[in-house]
Amino acid sequence: MLEYEKPQLDPKDPDAVHLIRERNGEVLLSEGYIAIQAESHPTEFRKIDIMLLKQ
Repeated sequence: MLEYEKPQLDPKDPDAVHLIRERNGEVLLSEGYIAIQAESHPTEFRKIDIMLLKQ
């Protein structure tokens, strides 16, 4: 399980620079994609739940 607070683009990341420009300098993210990654062996995912956690 991973928990993120205030995800943002890194202005030092060359790939993020053009996105920051398109967003008028805004670095905090309010939406986006989630990627699922497996390490070294094929993995099948049957059910993935995304839930907001209580703070």
